Amino acid sequence: MIPYVLLLVVTFILSILSNYYKWKKNVTICVYFFLLFLMFSLRSTDIGIDLINYEAKFYDLIEDNWSNVADYVIEIGYGYFNKVIGYLTSDFQWFLVANAAIVVLPLYYLYSQPNKDNYLKIIIFMNMAVFSMLFSGLRQSIAIALGICAFYALLRRKRLYFIAIVFVAYFFHHSSIILLLLWPLSLVEIKKKHLLLFVPIFILFFVFKAQIAMIVMTALASSDDLAIYYERYGEMQDTGAYGTLLLFVIFTLLTYVFSDEKLMTHKAFFLRNILVLATFLQMVALINPVLMRINYYFIAFVPAALPICLESYNNNEKAIKILKVSLSIVLTLYYINRAFFGQDILNIYPYKYFGEI
Repeated sequence: MIPYVLLLVVTFILSILSNYYKWKKNVTICVYFFLLFLMFSLRSTDIGIDLINYEAKFYDLIEDNWSNVADYVIEIGYGYFNKVIGYLTSDFQWFLVANAAIVVLPLYYLYSQPNKDNYLKIIIFMNMAVFSMLFSGLRQSIAIALGICAFYALLRRKRLYFIAIVFVAYFFHHSSIILLLLWPLSLVEIKKKHLLLFVPIFILFFVFKAQIAMIVMTALASSDDLAIYYERYGEMQDTGAYGTLLLFVIFTLLTYVFSDEKLMTHKAFFLRNILVLATFLQMVALINPVLMRINYYFIAFVPAALPICLESYNNNEKAIKILKVSLSIVLTLYYINRAFFGQDILNIYPYKYFGEI
């Protein structure tokens, strides 16, 4: 557990020093993601529930012909990625290094701007299910990283780039087609005056979550590319993700109550829209694991959404500081309890280095 604790301690200390010395460069986020990059790169294949299978596929793919890639993986983009890395090295550990670099850089860029509330962003991130998934799922982790790139393409109004990025992400993980929802989210500003509309919609989503989930799963079953997810995860079951849903509801309310929409940027509105969508999807994800996996693409943006919205609220700066500190303390305790005593579904605790028995 030492590496995970080290991530928290180092980040906390650097956040304090950053606030005291007013560093212009985001040293805190930079150091955090460098350490996370090392953890991703040096992890044992015993970490997570999928790495052993990915390792076997890697060796099969690099030894076979390019024309046979589709025989080993559903998403051919990931298969070709294996082949390319296979030309450079036949060591799966170096493949993990390449994967780590692709995943970490977009996350670093997303969380490093603006250079404020760094510890809060990081502790939110470490409490999200996507944090654990990044240690286990190589294909979807790349697709999530590409999703962040797609977000910035829309933010800069590069819509053709956005489509191209989602297209590439689709060939790493077919579920990433859901990223197309980012486009309409970038075009609207869901403001406080619309908040009352959320209540009946929220209730309807919660009451009819089983029916909504069934509609989504039926759509998956009807698609040749996505049917595999229905076969693996089609059964309705309680995922137990009520704590995450509660966090999302609280975060959503905070971004509306403690924000000044006159001062909010387009990026802040965009991120808040994504948070709202993630909250609704999380309700449906309560009863089906594949819907939880689909929501990972949007959950990755949640740690950036809350701080940037709170930053616009100038009516009571002292209250906002108290709120941020309180959230940081509660979420730190929540993470420690979950890491040490919680249910480790993806088997990422304790951390194991490669070669460690």
